[in-house]
Amino acid sequence: MERAGHRRRCRRAGHGRLALRPLAGFATPPWTLTTSGTSVAGTGAVTLSGGTFEQTLDAARGSTFVATVSTSLAVVAGVVYTFVLSFRAYVTNTQPMRTFLDVQGSPLTGAALVDTSSLAVNSGGSYHVSSRTASYVATSTGTVTVAVRTSISTPGNTSATSGDDMLVYPLVLSCA
Repeated sequence: MERAGHRRRCRRAGHGRLALRPLAGFATPPWTLTTSGTSVAGTGAVTLSGGTFEQTLDAARGSTFVATVSTSLAVVAGVVYTFVLSFRAYVTNTQPMRTFLDVQGSPLTGAALVDTSSLAVNSGGSYHVSSRTASYVATSTGTVTVAVRTSISTPGNTSATSGDDMLVYPLVLSCA
């Protein structure tokens, strides 16, 4: 019964497929920003600004720096939630950045959704602009934690700590 009611609400959204409104832009609240690891002072920042999430800090030599924004999402059992993550990545520095889309602490694709080491410049002199899609099937009705997580590592045996950067636009969510 609950799933049918949820599907009716989605249909009323007026789209061809069942749809929910986009998740709120990246801002606190409803998103929570956390960081871990060691970054290089003065190399950038982690910001939530204008609805976007940007990570431009570099990891210290021999370490990994992680920045995560998370929020909660009400879900209904059996419904497929599809997320579209649109981004602009700076891709010409020496250390790649990986971006994950997690639900309940696990990456939806089993690995990084975006890995800048595999991206070529397609916009301007140093940027790659694109989007990725990943889906989650709710196994029970309730609330789940959705997170966008960036990770950048610098090997201990390198002299270059310059890392790629990531700008993530608000997630778009649909359900079926």
